[in-house]
Amino acid sequence: MTESLRAGVRRLLRKVSFLLCPGEGGQSTTEYTLVILVAATIALLLLNWAKGGAITSFFQTIFDTHGRLVTSPSGLPIRIELAV
Repeated sequence: MTESLRAGVRRLLRKVSFLLCPGEGGQSTTEYTLVILVAATIALLLLNWAKGGAITSFFQTIFDTHGRLVTSPSGLPIRIELAV
């Protein structure tokens, strides 16, 4: 009688532990999905930023700031224009 009671308690504990901690099956798939979603979000943000002319204005600012350091052989500053 006590043996069947022990076996019943073991079965009950296994079922309860499975319900509380179902395991790690599918965890890596979920992690890969989250990484792909984050990468896609970053890519969309960069595309929206670039679409607004941000890249052109970024490089124009760099050339305006540092373009003064570049001069022609005649000593005149060189103006660099970006064609869009």
